Amino acid sequence: MDPLLYLGGLLVLFLVWIKVKGLEYVIIHQRWIFVCLFLLPLSVIFDVYYYLRAWIIFK
Repeated sequence: MDPLLYLGGLLVLFLVWIKVKGLEYVIIHQRWIFVCLFLLPLSVIFDVYYYLRAWIIFK
């Protein structure tokens, strides 16, 4: 249970840091956070959608 509490505390600290510094600072200076947490999962969803679309159209 302790690792879960530490992870929760880390998440809370991260969210407070984003609120203090602002989302703009994160997107500009810490771009990897934005890419890893938002763009990469979105890219996977986009690829799966177009793979399924092509499979349905050309089967």
